[in-house]
Amino acid sequence: MLGSYVIWETFVVTFISQLKGPDGSNLFDSGTLMMLSEVLKLLICVGRVQSTGVDPWKEIIWADSWRYAVPGFLYCINNNLLFTVLVLIPPAVYQQLINLRTVECGIMYHLQGRPLSRRQWWGILAITAGSILCQMKSLELSAEMAFSILGVTLCIVSTWISTIAGVINENLLKSDVNFYIANIQLYSYGIVFNLLFQFFRAQLHSREGNMWRGWDHFSTYVMCLVMAMTGLWTAAVMKQYDNIVKIICIALSNFLTFTVGVCYFGNQEFSVPFCIGALLTCSGACLYNSKSAEDKDASTNRPSEEKMPLTDSLVEKGALSL
Repeated sequence: MLGSYVIWETFVVTFISQLKGPDGSNLFDSGTLMMLSEVLKLLICVGRVQSTGVDPWKEIIWADSWRYAVPGFLYCINNNLLFTVLVLIPPAVYQQLINLRTVECGIMYHLQGRPLSRRQWWGILAITAGSILCQMKSLELSAEMAFSILGVTLCIVSTWISTIAGVINENLLKSDVNFYIANIQLYSYGIVFNLLFQFFRAQLHSREGNMWRGWDHFSTYVMCLVMAMTGLWTAAVMKQYDNIVKIICIALSNFLTFTVGVCYFGNQEFSVPFCIGALLTCSGACLYNSKSAEDKDASTNRPSEEKMPLTDSLVEKGALSL
């Protein structure tokens, strides 16, 4: 599953990078695309539940559904904050700062009473250092570009918002609620918040006629489907594993994307820092996921469901069926 997810993320990044207009701008309105991808994810989940002969809306306990509003709201803020951040700072600086998410996620797990072992912390630090090394050349190319302290601050805030939303959503996905029912609630709130954001942005910027920009291109519809499938696949990875494993997969997909750029597009070239960084990240991934006596001691402080391998636990309960 994880190998397929890494390859999929590589395809997504490569695909997005090719969807540019002649001036380098997006062919589509990103806000509309995000909102419609949420709608598509909702329809897929509703259809999956209805295919089993169950009415999904009757399975939802509405008095408890407010819990899904929290990650839904945070994801909406983070997704739309991204475009503001990229205006204020170079992409290379942004890529460096989002590497903090791995450490932030470890801190959140510690605050939750899910302590990581020393081996896993060394793995997290190796992954973070490796990811930074891999992007050193891009950072050097951006050294002369001006960026604001506000942009750096917003980027750090964005990483924390993303981490907190991811950890909350992981806990909800690993609860007793069915995978698709949980996502139906999350995406329903996501649609509401994205609609509100689109409305206020339209009022502020008078974006009449631009909301549906790019929808005369077939590639925009493909992009919407790709984003929806990525969201569902990411949710499945978080349910079966955890947020740090998800971040590791994204880091590994970056290496594959870079390799595609070198071998196929010819717009990148290997460097010593990149090779060292790739080795560090892969070593960190192995450290984080390896088992030892220390890991078993740390796992005794976790909920009983996590004392067995997550894959076996979820299969045994029938909680995940994709």
